[in-house]
This record gives sequence, structure tokens and C-alpha cells, in this order.
Amino acid sequence: MMVRVAVSALVILLMGTTDRFALRAAQEALGPGVSLTLAEERARRISNLRYDLHFTIPADPLARIDATATLRFALTDPRRPLALDFAAPGAIQAESQGRPIAVVTSN
Repeated sequence: MMVRVAVSALVILLMGTTDRFALRAAQEALGPGVSLTLAEERARRISNLRYDLHFTIPADPLARIDATATLRFALTDPRRPLALDFAAPGAIQAESQGRPIAVVTSN
């Protein structure tokens, strides 16, 4: 996944299902920053969280910095949407056990 360093916030909803009601509820709950409710809900559902970050930093300080971020974790109840927040727009791919997961982005 290529990302560009920027100061914008996106939220990713990783969908293990096509449950549109759950997706809509998750999107409506999103706002600026991370609410305490969202943080607590994620803490209950995610365990064994690991990040792998890789950056290619060019010599030119004005050039784009290419990077990949890989998150690995155990998720309870993968049938419900999971909101992840980050501050770098770019191409997004998600998979679970080698199978693609649909990704929905929302500001």
C-alpha cells in the first residue's frame, strides 16, 4: 500500500461482511478524532496488534515519501465493521487470511 505523508484524516472501515446497516451505523458514529466510545470498542475487539512500517525517504526533502503500513491483529466478531483511523491518504488494500476485504473510506 503506497501512502503519501499528509495532514488529513481518513477512517477505514474494514468490512468482513456486506451488512449495510452496520456500515451505516459505524459511519454515523465517526467524527473528528477518535471518540472514547470508538477507542473502547476497538480495545475490546482487537488483540495481538502488530505494525510493520516501511519508508523510502528520498534525498530531495520536497519529494514524496513512499511508505507501506501493515497491521496484523486478532479480531473478535469480524462480521461487524471495524473503524481504523490514520492521517495519510493513499491506496488502501485489506485482506484476512489471504482473502481481500472490502474497504470503505470516510472523512
